[in-house]
Amino acid sequence: RYWTTLIADVESELDAAMPMRPPESIHAAMRYAVLPGAGKEGAAKRAPPVLCVAACELLGAPRSAALPAAAALEMLHAASLVHDDLPCFDAAPTRRGRPSTHAAFGTDMAVLAGDALFPLAYTHIIAHTPSPDPVPHAVLLRVMAELARAVGSTGMAAGQFLDLAGATALGEAEVMQVLTKKFGEMAECSAAVAPHHRRPVRARRRPPERFRERQDEEQRQRPARAGHGSRARHRGGAQGPGQDGGRQVRGQVR
Repeated sequence: RYWTTLIADVESELDAAMPMRPPESIHAAMRYAVLPGAGKEGAAKRAPPVLCVAACELLGAPRSAALPAAAALEMLHAASLVHDDLPCFDAAPTRRGRPSTHAAFGTDMAVLAGDALFPLAYTHIIAHTPSPDPVPHAVLLRVMAELARAVGSTGMAAGQFLDLAGATALGEAEVMQVLTKKFGEMAECSAAVAPHHRRPVRARRRPPERFRERQDEEQRQRPARAGHGSRARHRGGAQGPGQDGGRQVRGQVR
């Protein structure tokens, strides 16, 4: 049930991110590549965005903070599949139980749809991630850098190159290298961007000076309940509620 509710939220985010607009041929191909049909044909597992949101929520951040990045991950994933299915790559006629994007819209529109999905992923993160609260601007830049690394020339694109070069015909080690680059990089990225969205641990502030003085005065005037034990505590001095604990938490945060 958790997975299905996440898929519904991710697909709602994706649907809103890709409205039909001119040029309609490109946007129709983009929507076809990313969204399932009315009868749920072409439905996807949405593993990258689900992993991103689940890891984010596990670390205590709100789902709304992770959904833009999750949608961006799915756009990048879908764009890679559109290009992977092209006649110059795998020449796959179907994808997820229905015609692949190039089979349905033509090779030219499939190339353009994949090209358009890549920048849309980044603009969607910038425009819709709640920043600077709870996601600081610097964190947003790190997330985008991680996404770019995962799909770049040393990540997913490298896996595609190895596949085209025939690495999968060489042996099990080469096959695993192709899979690691083509699919593993995206999975790793999905989980890696989540910690950047976590809610930061805040050290408790020391109370104002006047408040601490009042606490000390109340402590001195309080009648001793346990005799020697209370006097021993008084000799130790009353500490402000955030004094030592705050230093410890600040040390962990650093």
